Amino acid sequence: MIYKIAEDIVKVGLSPLERLGVVADKTGTEDDSLTTYIVVEGNRRICALKLLNDPDLAPSRLVDKFNKLASEWQGIDDIEVTVFPDKNAAKEWIRRNHGGQLDGVGRKPWNAEQKARFTGKNQAAQGLLDYAAAKGFISENDRRHKLTTVARFISNPSFASQLGFKKLDNDLPARNRPAKDFDDLLRQFMDDLAKRRIDSRTHSRANKIEEYGHGLVSKIGPSSEFLKDPKLLDASNDDSSDDDNEPSGSNKPNSRSVLPKSQQITEKLLSLENRKLDALYTSLCGISLRKHSVLLSVGLWAFFECLARQDGARTDFKGYFSGNLLSYGLTDRDDNKAMNQALERISKHGNTSKHHQLAATFDGQQLANDLQVLEPLIVTVLDRACGNKFVKR
Repeated sequence: MIYKIAEDIVKVGLSPLERLGVVADKTGTEDDSLTTYIVVEGNRRICALKLLNDPDLAPSRLVDKFNKLASEWQGIDDIEVTVFPDKNAAKEWIRRNHGGQLDGVGRKPWNAEQKARFTGKNQAAQGLLDYAAAKGFISENDRRHKLTTVARFISNPSFASQLGFKKLDNDLPARNRPAKDFDDLLRQFMDDLAKRRIDSRTHSRANKIEEYGHGLVSKIGPSSEFLKDPKLLDASNDDSSDDDNEPSGSNKPNSRSVLPKSQQITEKLLSLENRKLDALYTSLCGISLRKHSVLLSVGLWAFFECLARQDGARTDFKGYFSGNLLSYGLTDRDDNKAMNQALERISKHGNTSKHHQLAATFDGQQLANDLQVLEPLIVTVLDRACGNKFVKR
């Protein structure tokens, strides 16, 4: 177990979310100018660090393995700790870490859905369940433990086609059946899930899932109509007309349906714990570019304005970021030129959409491209913000 911890430390370092807990050693030392500490929380991490620093202390059967690990380790000079006045003062916090849920004040293990939200896995299935719950097709209680079953069903091409389900960029859920047909089919699918007529055990084989899909269509009897362009699932938009007669050439080849969502940006926002920035970014990357380009132009303006304020800006974000690209370590001239142009468009179009009575931005594809161009800048600023947060602690 200690070897695994040491291996993880070499790979990713010590977790910035978990400090060690220590108390001063009252017995004293030979050198009165030094204070020694006793570790009361984090002993396994300390043990791993000691063995990485001196592999010969490891059990004989593990010395070679620790020597190899130590050769790959860059080492650390400082460890963040919380100093408690005595062991009793630390006990309550140690209990919260290791004593289970403790009626809600302790740590609660994540369920499958919470893990999926964090890792981004099964995101399409998660989105489909969210949509179904918002529509009232399945209760919060009945959807528990159904994520892997839904993921298995919609990953079957035949079933997904029968349901009218499509995955867009970033695994966002969409439909290519008219709203009423899709909702009627989904309502029955959710009812069958809730009442355990289907599950991962009875429908573990592809042919069983395909058979269920055909039976679902036979039972509900939807129209044979399919949409030319898939529609992002949005329970708040109850537009049953769908604009389904729009010419098939209205969308350019390879056009995006939503803003590109970066896993790197998502993870850094999670580390930063800025709920406003996180909520803005998640919302921006989850709504239709075609239907909501005006809203997105204002939202992107707000995102970059908040991002600049997070970095300490006291001026508009366009001027602030343009003047700091080189100091951020972004030195490629062509990339910086493209980023400056993207910042200019987002600033200008956002302001115009906000303030003019008629003028607005309707080019969703340009917004998507600008956000992609500016990803290195966003990542750099969030890196700085995360670093400053840990320094302030």
